[in-house]
Amino acid sequence: MFFVFLAVFIVPILPVEWRKFSYSVLFTCIYFMSALAMEKHRKSFLRFAIALFLVEWISSVFGIRYVYELSRILSVIFFIIVVGRMIAMIAGAKVVSAKTIIEAINGYLLLSIVFGLLVMFVTIANPGSFNFPSLAEGSTIDQFDFSAPMYFSLVTITTLGYGDIVPQTTIARSLATFMGVAGQLYIAIILALLVGKYASRRSS
Repeated sequence: MFFVFLAVFIVPILPVEWRKFSYSVLFTCIYFMSALAMEKHRKSFLRFAIALFLVEWISSVFGIRYVYELSRILSVIFFIIVVGRMIAMIAGAKVVSAKTIIEAINGYLLLSIVFGLLVMFVTIANPGSFNFPSLAEGSTIDQFDFSAPMYFSLVTITTLGYGDIVPQTTIARSLATFMGVAGQLYIAIILALLVGKYASRRSS
């Protein structure tokens, strides 16, 4: 959770030139810590984390666009599996402990990273998909970092909707709609699970 917190809340306030490297380092840490946190199929998750580590750093060091896009796709798949496993672990927990609550928070933040990566991928494929200020000011897509998609992801899944960043294409609007619905469903499902387990513990 520590590395997820840094990626979501701290890296975006760092100087622009530090962000890409910082995200690469933190994502690497998140890959391995997530794999180690899995109670089942830990070896398979570790192999996946190693593959992600290699692709992430090859794309970061050499700046190969197709490798970078591959790393984003693999990251999305990895985090979706991790969030799914966390929901399964919360559902399977017999009591609501501090660990269960941390897993629920961690899952929500990881979900925001998943959607941030999807927004980033859509923007790389079509830079006009969202009206990101940095792109409007003349920055190239190669200079575009993960902080803006991460911000848009959190604002959307929490349904804040400030309106400073707006989806411009059909695919971007569909993704934004899905993000808002998924964010609310996550809260509703996890809250129902936690309340149900707490209530059953009190009644027993």
